[in-house]
Amino acid sequence: MQRFIISLLILLASVLINAQAPAIESAEFSGQVVDHDRNPVELAEIFLYTSENIRRPADYISAGTDATGHFRMTLPVGKYWAVARVRKGEKFGPLKPGDKHSGEPDVFELATGQPVEVSFTVADLAESARLNKKTNSDFFRIQGKIVDKKGKPLQPAYAIANRNEARHQAQIADYISAWTNADGRYLLFLPAGKFQLGYSQTFPAERTVASFKEITVTNHMENIDIVVQTDPVPKKQTSSHIEP
Repeated sequence: MQRFIISLLILLASVLINAQAPAIESAEFSGQVVDHDRNPVELAEIFLYTSENIRRPADYISAGTDATGHFRMTLPVGKYWAVARVRKGEKFGPLKPGDKHSGEPDVFELATGQPVEVSFTVADLAESARLNKKTNSDFFRIQGKIVDKKGKPLQPAYAIANRNEARHQAQIADYISAWTNADGRYLLFLPAGKFQLGYSQTFPAERTVASFKEITVTNHMENIDIVVQTDPVPKKQTSSHIEP
């Protein structure tokens, strides 16, 4: 009898605790992932973060988008930073050639009973570089190699250019090239002006950048090599210290 009474008291206490626990408020988050030609992208995933630091494991990850590029999920109310990614290989870690990314995070806030719908456009580096290419005469070809201090081509890597040093801390550079080829060659299209030229081995580039090389663009430029003075950091990190 004593055991029965104790068990009954424990059960009643559990019921009271659960009854007093506040319900988690939630809202629906949905949208579509497309490419730059507005075609739906299947099996893209939405990575959601509860802070602006997106260089960490995501707080929530959606299921892969359907054949029409759509996704739908329910989340606790609050503010989120979201990016869309399409990976051919590993689910986590830096993006590799062929992987796609939506760029800067989309910031939104969920409130109870107020669904939010967001569209994401994803592209790989080659597509992004193609979109940056301009056909008018105000843009010039900047080309060279990205190599280590021994002259060995750096792969995978790509060139990035920003208009000023303040932009160094941004995740997506003002201008980017496609991934380097087997010889470490890159091709970048820039308008006239002064730029900080650097490189990265991850996409998006790391926030922390050691240094850039300043160039002044007035015409097409060749043999603008980026010589990495520090040892390349594999996989999850990158270094952008280059020879002036």
